[in-house]
Amino acid sequence: EPYFNAIGVCIMFWKMLKSELKHNKGLNAVLLIFMITASVLVFAGAVQIHSYFTGYERTVKQCASSDFKMIIDSRRSRIGSRRDAANEVFGQSEYIRSFSRLEMTEFYNTQIDFDGIDEQKTPAFSDKSHYLTTMPKESDLVFDLDDQPFTVPDGCAALPVALKSITGAKVGDTFRITTEMGYIYELTVCGFFKDQLDYRMRYIVSDADYAVISAECYTVTDLYSLFLNPDAPGVYDYT
Repeated sequence: EPYFNAIGVCIMFWKMLKSELKHNKGLNAVLLIFMITASVLVFAGAVQIHSYFTGYERTVKQCASSDFKMIIDSRRSRIGSRRDAANEVFGQSEYIRSFSRLEMTEFYNTQIDFDGIDEQKTPAFSDKSHYLTTMPKESDLVFDLDDQPFTVPDGCAALPVALKSITGAKVGDTFRITTEMGYIYELTVCGFFKDQLDYRMRYIVSDADYAVISAECYTVTDLYSLFLNPDAPGVYDYT
């Protein structure tokens, strides 16, 4: 529809000027140029707006995007009771339709080492939070740069595309993670993905690798994806 509206504007402008051009060709020729330019800009703007809203709707559906997210940190020894409490609160809330949980393990920038970059002196890297995690399976799904699902083999890691420009890493490169117990694990970059958490860098590894590496860390981070109940008072569905 935006395309037809923009074309209609161009036709309207042409009809307005068609008769006037015969009387004052110089001035109206200039006006015609400006109006054609304005019509092109209107058309381009309509296309951009249409693409944005349709693209947003497709992304929300394809990624099963949640309405908002909550992060809860806990010592590994207390994670069971923390999860029970969160499940009770979210499960009983009239405002929450459903929720899912993804376990992550946070690492400081000093625990991650890429070749050719000083992580501590690179603000774009050091200012971010870094988490080791597994592939999301229920909500807030991630896809590769071709918008396709992907898998991560053992010994590898998929990185958010933001890290590609920050670190200069390429597929096949390796980087190292040092756990709180002092063990160093080297992982191979197997690909990059689009992530909705721009301020948090998620390093996706296989379930087996995550179980081994995260076991050597004392703190567990749970990322809860919450879906609002549109029938709850004060909740509006803007999608």
